[in-house]
Amino acid sequence: MPIRFEKVSYTYGKKTPFEYQALKDINLEILEGSFTAIVGHTGSGKSTLIQHLNGLLLPEEGRVVIADFVLEAKKTIKNIKALRKQVGIVFQFPEYQLFESTVLKDVMFAPKNFGATEEEAKAKAQKALELVKIPPSYYEKSPFALSGGERRRVAIAGILAMEPKILVLDEPTAGLDPKGIDEMMHLFKEIHDKGTTVILVSHDMDVVLEYAEKVIVLQDGKVLKIASPTELFQDENFESYSLEMPIVYQFAVALIKKGIAIDLTKVKNPETLAKEIVKARDVK
Repeated sequence: MPIRFEKVSYTYGKKTPFEYQALKDINLEILEGSFTAIVGHTGSGKSTLIQHLNGLLLPEEGRVVIADFVLEAKKTIKNIKALRKQVGIVFQFPEYQLFESTVLKDVMFAPKNFGATEEEAKAKAQKALELVKIPPSYYEKSPFALSGGERRRVAIAGILAMEPKILVLDEPTAGLDPKGIDEMMHLFKEIHDKGTTVILVSHDMDVVLEYAEKVIVLQDGKVLKIASPTELFQDENFESYSLEMPIVYQFAVALIKKGIAIDLTKVKNPETLAKEIVKARDVK
């Protein structure tokens, strides 16, 4: 399901003292099956943008086209439920959305809401829980009795149980320790590798460098740049984007300045940087 934003603008608090234009004439395309990151400083329009992907917000001007779905201002979307089944959004701190008495019931809620039978919903929920590595022994537990990381996995399973074709992640690693970040991002990479389009909103540039294929940079409600991570971090204007350079990338650049021949296009994480260092040593 490819995604197109065509001249999309959106304003909060229209004709009030609090009027604020969050998106300004957005034009972009996100390819089907891609892993795309959306980055920018706080207030750049990232969260507003992704809420246009399943009709939580509708454009004030322009339109959003997702496969056969078209979202426009002042037009009723007759098949909005079908769109929301295809586009799953995992909001920041999704564990706050848990509400059922057991883990299994909570994850079953979404597929049942979209018309699945009890047995179908149970099968989808079990599959999703297995994917996020929640063991069967947890299924009858209260989700509120789990650890913070486990609750987040259960909440994500609730989205995955819908079997969306597009998975939108709004700061999914916020508040997690390094081990939790690695586990969460490996999960999303596994989902992407199975054909799901993944759209990631993140402030963590090390995560963006390692996992994203394309990066959309927003600033003041406008698309400032669309590039690969390597192209973005090598951009001479990078400092003007109000983004942090990935730590591993900073280290790689420092080594290059010391005369070590490192191919920056191969650097994605500490492991790939180590391989480049070994390669440079062997060449010498």
